[in-house]
Amino acid sequence: AARSGHPVIKTRAPLVVRWDDGRPSLHGFVFGLGAFVRVTSMSKKVNALGAFHSLSVALTLAGGVIGTLMGGARDRWRAGVPLCMAIDGEETRTADRFVVMATTLKRLPLGLKPFGPPREGLKFLDVDAPPKHLPGALPALLSGRDAAWLPGLGYRRGDAQTIRITTDQPLVVDGEVYDGAGGVTVVLAPALRFLAA
Repeated sequence: AARSGHPVIKTRAPLVVRWDDGRPSLHGFVFGLGAFVRVTSMSKKVNALGAFHSLSVALTLAGGVIGTLMGGARDRWRAGVPLCMAIDGEETRTADRFVVMATTLKRLPLGLKPFGPPREGLKFLDVDAPPKHLPGALPALLSGRDAAWLPGLGYRRGDAQTIRITTDQPLVVDGEVYDGAGGVTVVLAPALRFLAA
């Protein structure tokens, strides 16, 4: 329909980040902590050099992977950030995390599928720090393959209604870095309607 020149209405549900300290809630489509904050900062530098969209994603991902693979367990890329996290009211896990991400997007650039097969809803990726066997895990993670051995190595992904996080680390919502001090709750928001030309 968009190719015929007629506008198309698309529906997408964002996520909402609610702060424990009463700050105004944030709406967005991508949330992250840990290595995701570093990758976001790197992406801004790549964009400043004139690379945008898929090229920016590819260069940033490559930089993040190289930084992680080349560093030792205590390297800032691999060391992770301390946080407490609970999915849908489960028992809270307190540990250093390499990366925590959540999204409501069905598809990501370059066909990447770190949350598993494309689907609607709130999805998460939670990786322990330092990441174990990353060179072997990365192909399964990025392609969305359901490898039964991933959770045993500290790579968890799935669907959620509520993600509860307590940390003093910065976090990212849609490419902007925020002070994450205290606690946040991430939930699925009601769907929004967009007009696509």
